[in-house]
Amino acid sequence: MRNNDQMELGLAGGRGVQPGRRRRQRVNRAQWWFAQQRQAVDRATTWQAPALPTRAEQAWLAPRREDLRLMPEHQVCE
Repeated sequence: MRNNDQMELGLAGGRGVQPGRRRRQRVNRAQWWFAQQRQAVDRATTWQAPALPTRAEQAWLAPRREDLRLMPEHQVCE
């Protein structure tokens, strides 16, 4: 072979590209996927949100007389 000769790559043994086959496969996969999603939605149950928690409440409990005797005198700082 000389440098000026052209090499040819033969593709005679391989499969040719079938124009619509790849597209049909993609469409079929997409149809299958969306059918699965529709089934999942159809099988879903109605979900109700739990009741919202009540608001926090601050309560003041009066100390018992016994506890008052144990408490040190309160000092007011200015």
